[in-house]
Amino acid sequence: MRRTSRKNENTAAAEFRQRAREHGEDALKTLVGIMNGTGNETARITAAREVLDRAYGKTSVPPPEAQESDRITTIRYVNDWRHEGEEDL
Repeated sequence: MRRTSRKNENTAAAEFRQRAREHGEDALKTLVGIMNGTGNETARITAAREVLDRAYGKTSVPPPEAQESDRITTIRYVNDWRHEGEEDL
């Protein structure tokens, strides 16, 4: 089996990005059409989020429900760590 070099992989990735960019305007028009359409609300919200992510970048602050989930996971981890080995006592 022949291994491809990292340079070949980088070149292929760059070519792929370039080809994708050629369709960028059409893709954006499609997203905006879905966003402004009268179809499924979930699809409209998802399209709006994609447009905003491309215009302003993805938010670095997770949504509140993710923050709460992360807090619960952290609390469980710390609690487990604090009580680690107590079963042996």
